[in-house]
Amino acid sequence: MNRVLRYLVVTLVGMTLLTVSASAQVSSPIKLYAGGGPSEQHKPPVFDDWYKTGYHLMAGVGYDVIPMVEAIGIFEYHNFSNNLDGILGGEVGGGEIKAAMFGIAGRLTPSLPAIPVKPYAQAGIGFAKITQSDFDFPSPIKVGTAEFWDTLLGLEDQTKFYYSFGGGVRYKLIPKVSLFVEARYTTIQIDGGDTAFDNPLRFWAVTGGVRVL
Repeated sequence: MNRVLRYLVVTLVGMTLLTVSASAQVSSPIKLYAGGGPSEQHKPPVFDDWYKTGYHLMAGVGYDVIPMVEAIGIFEYHNFSNNLDGILGGEVGGGEIKAAMFGIAGRLTPSLPAIPVKPYAQAGIGFAKITQSDFDFPSPIKVGTAEFWDTLLGLEDQTKFYYSFGGGVRYKLIPKVSLFVEARYTTIQIDGGDTAFDNPLRFWAVTGGVRVL
């Protein structure tokens, strides 16, 4: 796990818990989020077939715009490792696809009776910085050559537009602290160039986390 991202999440959680302790009786339109979970690759087929289920971390700051509607500034980091070992006859290192995403989402939480569980729907847009580490192929390679696979699967670093949609549920644990679980489907309009990565890149993310304030 990326050390900087780990520190970001730990710092965010620590600061928000201190804020909750200091302002337990004060209603605030600001909400702070931290979470993570699995990222499941979907399309194009090469992404689904030749990459493993990844992981992600997220952090966000929300603001109550109007009743039932919240705007959230979100940072996400997704990491997917290659799944080529069995195909090429040996361990294949590198080739990780990483997406650092910065965006804004709108969340609609229907007005329901005073129950601790609240369902919501969410949609977002933003920009994703896509990077890929260099491959480290075995020698000898069972099928093809290192140059062939590097050309077929290599992605240039790029920053592209993304959009997402999904929903989840939030459970009020204690005053000003809630737990949430959500699923989002994300589409990134990548430039695959001459590789097997057709535009766009699509994946699911299932996130569990905490909301404070």
